[in-house]
Amino acid sequence: MRYETRTKLLPREVLARARQFFGIHLGLTQDVDASGVSTWQGGGGMGSISFPEQANEKETTLELVTTEWDAQVREFMRRIGGHG
Repeated sequence: MRYETRTKLLPREVLARARQFFGIHLGLTQDVDASGVSTWQGGGGMGSISFPEQANEKETTLELVTTEWDAQVREFMRRIGGHG
């Protein structure tokens, strides 16, 4: 499933919260590719978070792609104040 959401947090704040939520809370392993896309894997599923090359001053748009983690991704979007 592919999700897109916007938040008032800066990209670095979103990434810090993603590390906390997906890494520490869910115990998943993070990998970052050359384009800056963060991918978390483990527990039979995988997911990724990508940011646009330019975030504006008022909001950050992010794309989340998941296999098997729809409920967790929706919870993460709720936690960062995401809206579509």
